[in-house]
Amino acid sequence: MKPSEVRQLLRTLDIRPRKTLGQSFLIDRNIRRAHVDAARVGDTDIVLEVGPGLGALTELLVAEAGQVFAVEKDPRLFAYLSERFAGHERLTLIHADMLDIDADALLAGTRGCGGQRYKVVSNLPYASGSRILVQLIRGKHPPDHLVVTVQLEVAGRLCAKVGDSAFGMLSLWAQRDYRVKRLRRVSAKCFCPQPEVVSAIVGFERHDEHPLSPDAQPVFYDVTKLVFSQRRKQLVSILARAKPKWRCRRDALEAVLKDLDLPPNARPEQINVEQWCELAEQIAGGQLR
Repeated sequence: MKPSEVRQLLRTLDIRPRKTLGQSFLIDRNIRRAHVDAARVGDTDIVLEVGPGLGALTELLVAEAGQVFAVEKDPRLFAYLSERFAGHERLTLIHADMLDIDADALLAGTRGCGGQRYKVVSNLPYASGSRILVQLIRGKHPPDHLVVTVQLEVAGRLCAKVGDSAFGMLSLWAQRDYRVKRLRRVSAKCFCPQPEVVSAIVGFERHDEHPLSPDAQPVFYDVTKLVFSQRRKQLVSILARAKPKWRCRRDALEAVLKDLDLPPNARPEQINVEQWCELAEQIAGGQLR
């Protein structure tokens, strides 16, 4: 729809977009098409959409995917979508906050039919996009493929390389399980109302290059969360003074860093995904205590 048509529809529905929810509605058909093409959506795919809004992307997904689950938090938009897409057998609308939903449970019944996995295709809400991504990629059954719109700054963090100033916990967690790539810059003019930030479409393709043992997985997430909260400090200093649960012997940690070709004064953002996985395995195995 044109911006004027979106504004008229919102007035008719008595909806004022909420900045607290990061509500800006997609109006550019090329950007909509770019999402679906990048995700390679086909008629056998199960797709999860978060924050469908007025249904611009939903309309294309229900036409091309095998099954679509769309989660909308705003009750006014949910009511509008329910009426607009009434009778669409391929679409399941859920009125909820995605942060309160267990995606594994939501899709378990469908995925159990042949063990099929799912994709995520969404214009994520600006206010909660990063948290939603973390929830999805850390789930028991993460999506195989994601194509999402996020703030350009968030896209930079997701795609940052080790050693970059933007490389942090979000970069590390995403890149441990996915090849992450910024696909396209998205102008604010592609949305109504226009957000105050530029956006980007980011693609995630799942890989298994950095496996972790069951014992090391929680260590990986807990320890990286701890050290990146103090990223200006050296890794050895952080873990040598950590709470007993994660405290490491300074000499043992320095020896492991040397084995990993890292300096003893290495900071969190200087350690790549593979090296972090090795550290997590050794901490989980008790070698550094």
